[in-house]
Parts: sequence; C-alpha cells; structure tokens
Amino acid sequence: MANRIEESHPYLEHYVVFTEDEAASLRLLCEKTDLRSRGQCLAWVNCGLCDLLSEVTVPNVDLVLSVLEVLVRDRRRCVRIEATSAMDTVARWCPDNVWSVVSRLAASASPRQATCALCGALSGLLDFHFDDYFPRVRAAIEAGDQRMLCALCACRLHGGRYIGQLAPHTPEVDAFLLAHGVDPKRIREEGRLGCGLSAQRTRACDRVRNRIEESHPRFHDAIRLNDAEKESLRRLCEADNLRSRAHCLAWLHPLVHQLMLRPSSSAQAAATAGFVIACLEPLASDAREAIRGKALGDLSSLVDSWPHKLWPVAVRLAHNADAEVAELVPALILEHILESHFDLYYPHIRDAIETGDRRMVEMLDGCWRVGQARERQDEIDALLRKHGVDPSFRGTVWLHAAEAEG
Repeated sequence: MANRIEESHPYLEHYVVFTEDEAASLRLLCEKTDLRSRGQCLAWVNCGLCDLLSEVTVPNVDLVLSVLEVLVRDRRRCVRIEATSAMDTVARWCPDNVWSVVSRLAASASPRQATCALCGALSGLLDFHFDDYFPRVRAAIEAGDQRMLCALCACRLHGGRYIGQLAPHTPEVDAFLLAHGVDPKRIREEGRLGCGLSAQRTRACDRVRNRIEESHPRFHDAIRLNDAEKESLRRLCEADNLRSRAHCLAWLHPLVHQLMLRPSSSAQAAATAGFVIACLEPLASDAREAIRGKALGDLSSLVDSWPHKLWPVAVRLAHNADAEVAELVPALILEHILESHFDLYYPHIRDAIETGDRRMVEMLDGCWRVGQARERQDEIDALLRKHGVDPSFRGTVWLHAAEAEG
C-alpha cells in the first residue's frame, strides 16, 4: 500500500487505518511547527478518527492520541482548539487511553495549554462516562490540582446547562465547584467556558497574509480571499499533481459552502462565485476519479444559487470532457438546473437538440425528472422520442421504481 501521508491528501481520504510507514510520516508531520503542517496533521488525524467511529479502534488510537498530545501544547490557540475537539471525540470511545493523556497533561503542560486540553478531554469523559471518571477528577481537585479544577469549570455547556451524563449530575458538580471557590452560575451568565476560555470558536491567525500558503482550511470558517490568495489557488489548480489539486479543493470547499448557505446578489459574492467555479471546472475534468468527483460535487452544490454561471460550465464539460465526466454532468449539474430553473434553461437545451447536438440529447436523457422537470415530463419525453431516444429506459423508470418501493 502506498504511503498516503506522503502521496495523497486527507481531503480525499476517509476511514484510514494507518500503516507503519504512514504512522512514521504522521509523527514527522506533527514535529513541524508551521501552521500549514499542523493543519494538515490535524486533517489526517480526523481521518483516523473516522476509523475510530467505525469501531476499528486498536490500530489508530495510540497514534492519534500521541499526535494530539503534542498539538494541544501548540502556542497557537487555533491549533489547540482543534486538537482539543478531536480529543473530546476520542474520549467517548477510548476513555482509558484519554485519561492517561489527561494525567500527563495535568502534570506537565503549561496552565493555559493544560486547561484547554483538559477541557476537551473531560467534556468527552464526563459526557459519556461520568460515573467512572468524575471520582478521579474530584480526587485530583481535592489533592490541590488547580488545572483540573479549571478544566472542570470549562466542561462543555449548551444553553447554560451541562449536557450528556453531566446533565443529571448538575447539582452535584455545582456543589463541588462552590466548595472549591468557583461560582458556576457566574460562569454560565458570562457565557464563557471558565478560566478565560471563550465559548465561541476562535478565528485562526488573522495576521497571516496569504492563508493558502501559510495556513490550513480547517482553521478558517469564513474566508474572503485577497489577490495573493487567489493567485495561489490558481497555481494549485493548474498543477497536475494529486496533492496540489486536492489542497486546492480543500480550500475551495468552504468557499462553496459560504456561497451555498449565504447566497447574495452583491458584486463581491458574484465575483467569488465566478472565481470558485473557474477553479472547479478544470478540476472536474481531472483524470483521477477522486479529484473530479469532489469538484463535480461542489459545482452541483452551487446550482441553486448560481445557475447562470453553472450553465455554460455544464455545456463545456458535456462537450469537451472525456466520456466518464460527460456521463456525470447530467446527474450532478444539468438535472439540478432543470429541477429549479426549467423555464430558463430548457429552451436552450431544446434548441441545441433541434440543431443536431447529440451530446445534448444524451445529457437530457441522463437526467431524472424531478422538481419542475417532472411537471414537464411529457414535453421532455416527446422531444427525446423525436430524436430517436426511448426515455422509458432512463431516469423516469428509476424514479417510478423508487417511488413504488417507498
């Protein structure tokens, strides 16, 4: 098996059980202190966590925790927060392993690092294993461990209340905190996670000038690209190697979500959509299935908000891309355009077919009749039959079969 850490990208991988070579590469990546490497390391750890959640825990848990134990000590808060969140996840499934890390952190990390890391670990431990681990936490605090006390104050709150198994034990935990000089009511009213930890996710490294070159997409929720960052993304997109193109997709994906979830008619949003779609189009024609599948999926996500920008892309991909890509365009792009914007774009398809465009016939034949297209199904079928295609063997039959099973 190839070394995925060296040859692939976490954006393209899921449910990873690391080989010995990959474990060694991950540890080497963890030793690098630049923000981009740390973000890439966390992304690979997340792939290992997917494997933990599938209950194949033994191969990855010790490696994942050894990496997270290093990352929670990072001087940058954005790295510590992400590593803490991952440790919280591991705590649910592998509590004994996480408790060992908790003990070491409480003894050796700096107060700020320890509080942040212990907060995530204890949240997971007490949410799902309260009876097993709260006695240990209580014993440590009674022995004078102030870091553990701060971490208990910082355990996850939702709407001013504890959640999980902590919830029914709220009176017990509150009484214990009060006995040690902490007012839990004040913590909740301030909306903070205790000991100066903000309840909101911290934005990462606003001082970074070119995030594409110096940071990592998992540290940035809302992205507004500057000119240098756009140029860096173009270079990644134009590169032919797998890792560069996957890294480009990893940066484009949060931009796609912004455009999809917060559609806007502003000139800036339109410019961003145009830039993102221009980057995704060549990636959608990539010979590697993993790259083109991700790119086509992101293009599909933008259809509802930006159909006028996606329509020419769909036409170009259908006519200029290889056969495999052309077969995917109807299902991932054209079908959704006709579902919500039938009256605007069906006339273009009809006119192209009437002028002898056989590729457009194939594209229309490959679309399921959903949404607005289903209401005009007879019209579509008549056009296809006129040009020698029997639509009963396509999406119409599959859709009716699915409805019958439902």
